Amino acid sequence: MDVQQQSLKVRQVQNCLNDMLKVSWLPTAANDLANILAYIDERSPSAARDIRQRIEHAVLPVAEHPYLYKRGRVPGTREIVAHPNFIIVYRATNTSIEVINVLHARQQYPSSFELQPTP
Repeated sequence: MDVQQQSLKVRQVQNCLNDMLKVSWLPTAANDLANILAYIDERSPSAARDIRQRIEHAVLPVAEHPYLYKRGRVPGTREIVAHPNFIIVYRATNTSIEVINVLHARQQYPSSFELQPTP
């Protein structure tokens, strides 16, 4: 690969990164995840590590494709089934992806989420 081809490849990667939205975890989601992992860790530290990795990696594609996953049950949200037992609730804004909650599939689904208005 010559210098011109390498330069083109670098620009393509930079353009791709520039098109991606920033993913931010709201405190509610971070707390949900911490509580889930603490519970699992008491029983199986390796399972907790696996679940953490699976949940964190499930969110990555939405930075580039914010509407990849199905509409959520609460208007303005979307849902990722990161694991048969865990649902990630997020919303896409003009500038970012906000992870709102991480829910156990068997818990009662909230009828609403306390959200700040989108910018």
